This record gives sequence, C-alpha cells and structure tokens, in this order.
Amino acid sequence: MSVLTYPEAIGVGLLQGVTELFPVSSLGHSILVPALVGGHWKADLNVSAADSPYLNVLIGLHLATALALVVSRPWRRSSPGC
Repeated sequence: MSVLTYPEAIGVGLLQGVTELFPVSSLGHSILVPALVGGHWKADLNVSAADSPYLNVLIGLHLATALALVVSRPWRRSSPGC
C-alpha cells in the first residue's frame, strides 16, 4: 500500500486551498497536477490504483473545505464592508 509523503500532502492541500478561491475545479487540479508532475507523485496520487489512499485524502480535503466555509460564513457577514 502506498502512502502520501508530507510534501505530497502539503502540496495537495495548498493546491486545494488555492483553487477553491477560483471558479475552477479543485478536484480536477488535484487529479491532473500529480499526473503531470509524474514520478512518485503520479504513482502515489493515483485515484484509480486499488491500494491508493488518495481518494480518501481528496474526500477529506473537500469535507474540510466545506466545513471551513460553513464555519467562516457567520464571521464574514458580521464583518464591516463584506
């Protein structure tokens, strides 16, 4: 079973965070970028591999993003100028 390294996890988390700010598919970037980088990234971050934990990581990232938006929403409404 392959595991994600810390640099891979940090890179995917940053990619998720940055692409959520724009009207583009963060899921698409999370799948395409590792494939374009190649090497260990392509092998470790392959959602179609049977023993890859990457699909679980992507689900966790999207749930965390949704939770962050729900939690931060009241703060934005109460801030002046928002």
